[in-house]
Amino acid sequence: MHPNPAINFLQISGLIETQDYKIYNSLGKEVKNGSISNQEKINIQNLTKGIYFLNFANGSTFKFLKE
Repeated sequence: MHPNPAINFLQISGLIETQDYKIYNSLGKEVKNGSISNQEKINIQNLTKGIYFLNFANGSTFKFLKE
């Protein structure tokens, strides 16, 4: 996942198949969800600055900073 910190988007690499994802804010509230394939981008322009968690349906979770 890059860039981190991010401003407008997150790009995911290394996915073998399409994955469902959810993004949670630091309080645990879901703020975005969808599906993504390898090398696609997740638009995060509408999120406020802060720490978020990107959680995939397969159980993987990544922390990122939105600037």
